[in-house]
Amino acid sequence: MVVGDSIKCPFHGWRFNADGKVVEIPYTRLPAVPERCKTPKYEAAEFLGMVFLWFDAEGRPPAWQLHVHEDLLPGGLHSRHRLLIMGGFITNVTFEGPSVIHFAITTPFGVLRLVKTLLPIAPFTQHVEMRWYAPPFCPTFFVLLMSSIAARALEQDRRVWENKMYRANMMLVSGDGPFPAFRRWWARFYSESSDKLGRGDELDW
Repeated sequence: MVVGDSIKCPFHGWRFNADGKVVEIPYTRLPAVPERCKTPKYEAAEFLGMVFLWFDAEGRPPAWQLHVHEDLLPGGLHSRHRLLIMGGFITNVTFEGPSVIHFAITTPFGVLRLVKTLLPIAPFTQHVEMRWYAPPFCPTFFVLLMSSIAARALEQDRRVWENKMYRANMMLVSGDGPFPAFRRWWARFYSESSDKLGRGDELDW
C-alpha cells in the first residue's frame, strides 16, 4: 500500500522509497536500516488506469513506449471492463510487444476498442485482463451480449491452452497458419539471460 512517498509491505510493514531502499522496519531494534535492505528498481508507467512495469533480463531500459490511441484519452470512448468480442465484425489487431494487444472493432454502434494485457504470474500461468472502450452512445446490452458470446468461446479455448505442448519441430499442414513466422517474432523478446524451462526443470519465481 502507498504511505506518503513510500510503499508499505502489507505483510511485515517494511516501507520502501522510490529507489527501492527500505526506509522503515517497524519491529527492528537496529538504530538504522541496513544498507543491503533494498529491492531492485524497475521503470513503471501508468497506462489507461493500469500500472505497467518494465523488466529486462539484462537490465536494459525500455525498448518501446506504450501507445495511447487518441480515442482512449479523456473525453473519448467510455471504459467498460468486458471480455473479448469474437464475431463477424471487422477487427484490426495491433501487438505492442508480447503483453499488450490493441483491438479496434467496427460495429453498427461505432468503433469499439479493446486493450488486452497478459501478465505471467507463475510458470505456464497468465493473468489476462481485457478493458473495453466504447462510444458514449453504444448500448450497454450490446457489450454484454457480445462479451457473453466471447466468454463461451474463451472457455473452449482454455481447454486447448491448458493442454498445449511446445514442440520445436511442429507438424504443420496447409492451412495451419504462419506459426514459424509468429515464433520468430516472439523470439525477439527473449535474450541469453531470460529464464528457461528445460525438461524436468522448474523456473524459480
